[in-house]
Amino acid sequence: MLNKIKKIFSNILGNNKKEITALGTEQDMESYKNAPPLISKSEKRAVMVFDKKRRVFVTKTKYSTIALFCPVKKQFHIRKQDGTVQTIVFNPLNNDEFAYPVAGDWKGIGNDGIGLYYPKTGLALLKNSIDNINKANLSIDYGIEGEYIPLAGNWKGDGVDSLCFYYKEKSTFLFPEKKPIISEFRFGARGKNYIPISGDWNNSGCDAIGLYEPESSLFRLKNTLEGNKADLIFPFLGGDSINSLYPISGNWEGEANDSVGLYDKTKGVFILKNNLMEKKFIDSFKTDFKNLIPLEISLLA
Repeated sequence: MLNKIKKIFSNILGNNKKEITALGTEQDMESYKNAPPLISKSEKRAVMVFDKKRRVFVTKTKYSTIALFCPVKKQFHIRKQDGTVQTIVFNPLNNDEFAYPVAGDWKGIGNDGIGLYYPKTGLALLKNSIDNINKANLSIDYGIEGEYIPLAGNWKGDGVDSLCFYYKEKSTFLFPEKKPIISEFRFGARGKNYIPISGDWNNSGCDAIGLYEPESSLFRLKNTLEGNKADLIFPFLGGDSINSLYPISGNWEGEANDSVGLYDKTKGVFILKNNLMEKKFIDSFKTDFKNLIPLEISLLA
């Protein structure tokens, strides 16, 4: 089963099997205990949230942070506001079936929850919060099976996140919960080794999608969910280890729009960029986490 998980994870990262080592070894697990913060700066902004107990609206700080997911142990490692790392095991099916990690505001409450998507069956299990309760709040059977990669985003601009799916073979994005506005469209050349990402690249209030090409370190981003032409195309960086880099998106310093970053899975290094078109990086830092899957999570403090 471990070999099967390695094979699927290798496909996510571009079929570069030589770059993949053990996922979540016992040595890695020990290193989690003394791991440094996963991000040095956070997006911070004030949002109004309804306090059910007091029945009033209160102002809370929303910040964006980085998490890493171990597909073997079903562990989310989340960097909290105080710099500590919170580790959560979320495996509601209690099995070893491979699942993609996702994070999003599934109820529009201002705080992201986590989730798992099982490509073998097309099932998504989502939590509205981040805690140690190993139970999903929402179960969705999307009725699709195979090599579909999930992306979470606020596609409608209503503050509620949902999933879309990237089909690598045809470079097609499917939006099963966005009908009748849009159901699917193709973006990018077929047969390319793309890794999909999502974000609000132009501060429109709605998330869109993008593609990262590991061989060239090239990002292709769209501001709308239509057409096959990129609105932004730019390289991030080059180097000998370029095929070990995995893209991530987020609002790293509270700017108007989301930006991108890269996680070197073999070295545990993050490189973040605050402005899409600038060549300089805002941060580069090392963690003890290797060969895991990165994702961005927005939380309330």
